[in-house]
Amino acid sequence: MPVIGHYWGVDEIGVFVVPAVLAIFALRWAEKKARANREKAETNSESTDAD
Repeated sequence: MPVIGHYWGVDEIGVFVVPAVLAIFALRWAEKKARANREKAETNSESTDAD
């Protein structure tokens, strides 16, 4: 019975690459969300200052 460990790098993709890509996307999503919240807060503070 053949052993499929190190099957042309597929196991490394599953163990290292996929979690790294998911972490990068999660960080970009969180940064985008934080930036939008910050801009919304600045807009709200400017509109209350004008009153």
